[in-house]
Amino acid sequence: MRASDPSGTYYAGVFEITEAQWAKVMGDSSTSTKPRNCVTYNVIRGDVRAFNWPSSNAVAENRFMGVLRIMTGISTFDLPSYAEWSFAARANVTTNWLCGDSEDGLEDFAWYSKNSDGTSHPVGTRQSNAWGLYDVHGNVWEWCLTRYSSFRRVVRGGSYDGDASNCAFAFRNYNPSYRNYDDGFRLFCRPGSN
Repeated sequence: MRASDPSGTYYAGVFEITEAQWAKVMGDSSTSTKPRNCVTYNVIRGDVRAFNWPSSNAVAENRFMGVLRIMTGISTFDLPSYAEWSFAARANVTTNWLCGDSEDGLEDFAWYSKNSDGTSHPVGTRQSNAWGLYDVHGNVWEWCLTRYSSFRRVVRGGSYDGDASNCAFAFRNYNPSYRNYDDGFRLFCRPGSN
């Protein structure tokens, strides 16, 4: 999905990165269409002390984003900023959730504590937003580039283990670089020279 907001133009992945996509890039053998979870910001981009967005767009060559950039020759693949994620996920919706200001109907859009049975589910099995992005509510938290503090980064969207309030557009969580069982990510790409 291509979006243009006040922070610029970019492309947003339709789905959260799956186990199979992760395997294709990192050399594993999974074929699962569940979102890749239990990944840290550091595993995706590299150590935050050395690869510290926004001061640097660089990523470690041996981390997912570095390997993907080398494989494709596209140096603008990355995580979204907080603002980019929010704009793409909302798709011009101004309510708390895609289903409105009441959580009634959220099950149509999200895997969360009310319907997930305590586990993530294959991507794209709930309704998408108006721009065709799936799982912007629930399934796994999605890492953003934006820092909350020197040790924490923003994650958005809620997860299969959280309640409806965690899935609301206005809610954000701040995770340190360590691994959480329900953290995943969505790929974004900014237009560039390649």
